[in-house]
Amino acid sequence: MLNIEEKCKKLEEIDLKISPEFFSYENINVPIIQELLILLNSIPRDGLQLIEDSCIPECVVEKIVCCMPTIREKNRVNNTINFIENEHMPAMRVVMFSIYLNFIIKKENKYYLTQEANNFVKLTIQEKFITVFYTMIFKLNLGFLDKWQKSELIEQSILIILHSIRDEDTAFRTSKKYTSLLVRKFPQLNELIQEGIVLEGYKINRKIDTFSKIIDTRIFHYFLLGMGLVKEQFTRGNDFKYIKSPLLEVFLEKK
Repeated sequence: MLNIEEKCKKLEEIDLKISPEFFSYENINVPIIQELLILLNSIPRDGLQLIEDSCIPECVVEKIVCCMPTIREKNRVNNTINFIENEHMPAMRVVMFSIYLNFIIKKENKYYLTQEANNFVKLTIQEKFITVFYTMIFKLNLGFLDKWQKSELIEQSILIILHSIRDEDTAFRTSKKYTSLLVRKFPQLNELIQEGIVLEGYKINRKIDTFSKIIDTRIFHYFLLGMGLVKEQFTRGNDFKYIKSPLLEVFLEKK
């Protein structure tokens, strides 16, 4: 596994330079890290017994999904009776993340902590954040968390959107608005959408709207909100608007 300095250099190669101020910034309290620590702290030395379909216990799922729910997740959490891992994105995300980073291993239907997990817990909060962010950028395919189409174009759009939010003045915008701005800035994106996106979604008649919906779910909800890099606002039309967070202002240097 790369050390923190090496991760920072890799991120800088894709125009994501971490600001020196970030390493002394203490106000880092974000969903993905809190959920990850809940899972790791729930695994005893003799292992965490898994339940049906090799899922983590409902009591652990409940702690994960209730710790820092997004606006769209709060209503579901409030109306949930059974907390099943594969029915709640935050639980699925943190288990997938832990397996990928080799924080947990499965033996005889139990999860056990690894030395990598113990090392992660000892990191500073800034180092934890960089480790998680680096993995989300370079390693994980968030398409495994939903039923939307698995398109490389979505994954390739993460950097473009992140650069755009990082460099612009603060303003609440919907994912649809961000998509429009990107197409205006990169006209070739519209052609790529027409070629690489399959039309799907309720009452959606244009491929660019399907693209926008997947962006909203996979990039804004799963990644940027989970990392605390944007804040959300509910709109009357059942859409969400996003604005960059103070954390993002401190984390990445503007170009």
